[in-house]
Amino acid sequence: MSKKKRRSAPPVRILVLDRSVDPLTPVMHDYHYQAMAQDLLTIKDNIYTYEITNVKGFTSEKSAKLGDGDELWEEFKYTHIQDAYSALQKKFQNFVK
Repeated sequence: MSKKKRRSAPPVRILVLDRSVDPLTPVMHDYHYQAMAQDLLTIKDNIYTYEITNVKGFTSEKSAKLGDGDELWEEFKYTHIQDAYSALQKKFQNFVK
């Protein structure tokens, strides 16, 4: 009976780094409709409040509830922002017709 030579595996090396060493993480971002809205708009308790000025110069405050019951929010919240923008433009054009 012959003995087979065992090859020893090279030692495993694990490198643990602090996040400050990772240059890519700060520039990575989720570009979905919901993530962009949360980052760029002031949304409190799923309500987006904004001001509009009409043609006569009067300003009023409006609010939109983002969540269940908002058909567009439910449809696009997990969609990439570019795809959501294109689809929303098409929906608006169809609405205007």
